[in-house]
Amino acid sequence: NPRYFADLVNVILYSGLPVIDPEYLNIYDSEISTVIKDHSFIKEIELRRDIVFKYTNGNESKLIGIENQKQNDRFMLFRCMSYDSILYQRQINNLSNDNELMKVSSAVINWGEHRWQNYDNLYDFFKVQDIEKNIYQ
Repeated sequence: NPRYFADLVNVILYSGLPVIDPEYLNIYDSEISTVIKDHSFIKEIELRRDIVFKYTNGNESKLIGIENQKQNDRFMLFRCMSYDSILYQRQINNLSNDNELMKVSSAVINWGEHRWQNYDNLYDFFKVQDIEKNIYQ
């Protein structure tokens, strides 16, 4: 339901501000697959995001994905990065010269009994020192 999705996204990503209007949301294909080639193997990976909507309002378009999580997964951050990366690659593969890439945003909802105990950003995951942060932007 676009209305519920917009409410969730506005609370999680936009601090409760009514940025996403449900009128401009359309369900987006959440099945993602990619092929990883290495010198020693080729592997196809199929992933399915829980839900992805495309938001288009005037000239602004973006993809917003939500992942539902019941268990603490210390690598959830990387899973979301994989989903986002593949969505960007899909756009690049279908991009014409006059189009621009849509932003991709992700949110994870923890439905578990315990507070989320794992990292939600790369700086903390890799314990990046303040002096190094400009290297990893």
